[in-house]
Amino acid sequence: MRVDVKLFTAPGKSVEPKTLIPVFHGFIQRSAIKDELLIDVADYSHVVDGPGVMLIGHEGQYGFDRSKGRDGLLYSQRRANIDDTFAAALRYGVLHVLRMAALLEQEDALRGKLEFSASELLVRVNDRLRAPSTPETYKALEPEARSVLASLLGGLGSELGIEPVGTSDELFGLQIKSQQATSVSGLLAKLPS
Repeated sequence: MRVDVKLFTAPGKSVEPKTLIPVFHGFIQRSAIKDELLIDVADYSHVVDGPGVMLIGHEGQYGFDRSKGRDGLLYSQRRANIDDTFAAALRYGVLHVLRMAALLEQEDALRGKLEFSASELLVRVNDRLRAPSTPETYKALEPEARSVLASLLGGLGSELGIEPVGTSDELFGLQIKSQQATSVSGLLAKLPS
């Protein structure tokens, strides 16, 4: 199962997508993500509410996504070498979006300009056949999402609000909100090593 995970920007802490083009090229040159082969950068910043600027990798792709008027970092899993389960895909996607968000926040050219809110995630299952946008899918995947996120984020599972999002003609999605405001670095510090 393939999963997309979006981490939204903090209020007032976003940048124009084109700002990320040289940053993403630098990540490719430095092999900044050790377990992924980064290949190219694609500029879709001209598309209104679109994918912005994308960093294309073999295992997945990162985009500074502007869909539905909300800026954020979107990780889309493609060929990651993991179990074909929702839990494995969610774990992988959350780890990768948080690690990339931390890299972007620490980048000299973006420091103080781009920050991400660690209190909200959007998770979409990019498999309409196995996860149609229905109440039954929500009933099946919500407990699994809560369990994975609790294990990743140090016991926040019971404090997470998890709601289905999307219509029947969209990918199945979960809007995940935490009452505990924390930073990306704060969440990464809680991750098991």
